[in-house]
Amino acid sequence: GIVSGNFTFVGEPLDFYTKFDLKSGVGNISGDGKLNLKPKDMVYRASVRADGVNLEKVTGIQELRGPINTEFKVEGQGVDYRTMRTKLDYVINNSSVYGQNISRSEGQIQLNGGNANIDIKYLSQTLGSAIKGTIDFKNEANVTYDLKGQTSRLDFATLTSNPDDRTDLNLDFSIVGAGFNLASIKQGTGFKPDDLTGEYLFKVDKSEYTGLDIPPSDFA
Repeated sequence: GIVSGNFTFVGEPLDFYTKFDLKSGVGNISGDGKLNLKPKDMVYRASVRADGVNLEKVTGIQELRGPINTEFKVEGQGVDYRTMRTKLDYVINNSSVYGQNISRSEGQIQLNGGNANIDIKYLSQTLGSAIKGTIDFKNEANVTYDLKGQTSRLDFATLTSNPDDRTDLNLDFSIVGAGFNLASIKQGTGFKPDDLTGEYLFKVDKSEYTGLDIPPSDFA
């Protein structure tokens, strides 16, 4: 399709600043960024806004039909998740993707040499959720995590597109543990639940699971 707008490039191929404001039939994208490829670990900064983007028109994948409205800022150094130091802030408003109508999602993810700090909130017509905590994956064979959060109105039917899977789950959780083997998953040998150790606490509010009422309860 037709793309119109403004584009600025200042610098050289390995060290440059760019600013853009583009409009097309698949949506509008604007922002600016700086990239320096000269150091061993590249240095980057970017701020991008997307309005009304429909990725189905680009990819042909129906589930990616928009609109997607988002803003994000990323700044850091390196691209190897085991050593990179990066901070990502994002906001998504009034968007649709994979059948989920997202009212708002916002959060921050910080990666620091094999350690991740996450703080994410998500709100849609069938789910409200928040999660905050740390994940340490410096040892790929024994990833550790400390995560706390809550989920409300979780409906599996919106994920499976099967009305028989309807749920209304409401719970708080605290997950502190280890044993997740990222290396085996990368090698294709799969995930082994028996390797997990830790403390998993769930506080369930009144919920429903495929027609069964679940009273308020705590379990670990």
